[in-house]
Amino acid sequence: MAENGRDAIKLLMAAHGKIDMAFLDLDMPVMGGFTCLKVIRAAPNAFISELPFVILTAYTGMSQLEKAAELGISGFLSKPVSIKTLPDAIHKALNKKMIDPAAVANPL
Repeated sequence: MAENGRDAIKLLMAAHGKIDMAFLDLDMPVMGGFTCLKVIRAAPNAFISELPFVILTAYTGMSQLEKAAELGISGFLSKPVSIKTLPDAIHKALNKKMIDPAAVANPL
């Protein structure tokens, strides 16, 4: 658990690839989820830059999902999280399935 995006990055770097996936809140103090994800995706170490993420957020707008998908996420869950949607999000993330940004922008 990290209190903010900056701490999340430190935690991931210290884990040296021992984390298989992570949940990331978009609304965090110090460094928000979008900025945190951008920094992570730009990291030189593949165990950090390619880590699957499931986004957790109280925001449910399509623009949030589109922006997160462009940064490379495996799932997007709205709070409160349903026990029905959580296992599927974890399964997709662990199988390194990413959300296609084009499919989010043009769902039909």
